[in-house]
Amino acid sequence: MGSAGEPLSPLSRWYIYAIHGFFAEIMFTATWNFIANRDWRLLGVTSIWVLSIYGTFGMILEHLYLRLRCRYNFMIRGVLYTLCIYLWEFCTGYILHLFNACPWDYSSFRYNFMGLICLEYFPVWFVGSLLLERFVVYNTLRLRLDETWKPKETPDMGTPPEPLNQLSRSYIYAIHGYFLEKIFAAMVGDDSPFQRAGSPGSFLVYGGCGLCMERIYLGLRTECCLLTRCIMYILCIYSWEFGTGGLLSLFGACPWDYSGYSYHLAGLVALEYFLFWFVGSLLLEKLVICPTLRVLLAEEWKAKKKPMPRFELKDD
Repeated sequence: MGSAGEPLSPLSRWYIYAIHGFFAEIMFTATWNFIANRDWRLLGVTSIWVLSIYGTFGMILEHLYLRLRCRYNFMIRGVLYTLCIYLWEFCTGYILHLFNACPWDYSSFRYNFMGLICLEYFPVWFVGSLLLERFVVYNTLRLRLDETWKPKETPDMGTPPEPLNQLSRSYIYAIHGYFLEKIFAAMVGDDSPFQRAGSPGSFLVYGGCGLCMERIYLGLRTECCLLTRCIMYILCIYSWEFGTGGLLSLFGACPWDYSGYSYHLAGLVALEYFLFWFVGSLLLEKLVICPTLRVLLAEEWKAKKKPMPRFELKDD
């Protein structure tokens, strides 16, 4: 872990902004649904189209942040971000509306324009843009990818820049599992055992299961072949799914139901999903766990102040 690592590419940063926007929208609509209906499943909704919208706008906001950070305070930056959000939301919404694919509609709000934007959401976008700047853009610019990393039984957490801590890795596993579940539910449709809307319950399940699979990977990667590891992953997934699903069911908050399948147990696990979990665990190991263990967090990133040009008056 001696090298400082390379900054993330624009495509990697775009992906981070896209998946965080996707997740934030589900969390917001789930919270709104709970306030309105007291539904403990905390179901939230979104659309696959918002991935490109949030990802691209994240890159725009990153560019604005780098340009404005030393010139204006956070209040002015928040207002400018919000104006850009309204412009971006209107343009993308208008294009999607032409194909009858716009996933939002503000027509029920009093101060709306063509149902694509509304003034009532100004505080939401203002606060959200500042949170995006401080917690997502700022920290994404600190991430580095170690090209020389080799798997070890335990990550070396001592030398700077440091690998991500356990909570951060759990968050990455959770948000990816959550995202992939919604992609799967959108593709399968009514045949999926998962709710078409997302739930924070799934978020917690995927985060904990991801850490368990990480431990299996680090412990068995040199002792067992890939096939054996995948079998172990599946047993871990079934055990975790049954345990957490049973716990959530006690509160009427379990977001999945396998009761419609022939080989299920209490509606919490189903044998028919063995192949799906097999392929999914393999992809998780190769595309999520391994890259996550390579990500480094550099020292606190500080924006460099650019000196203002100085002008001197000279006598004619």
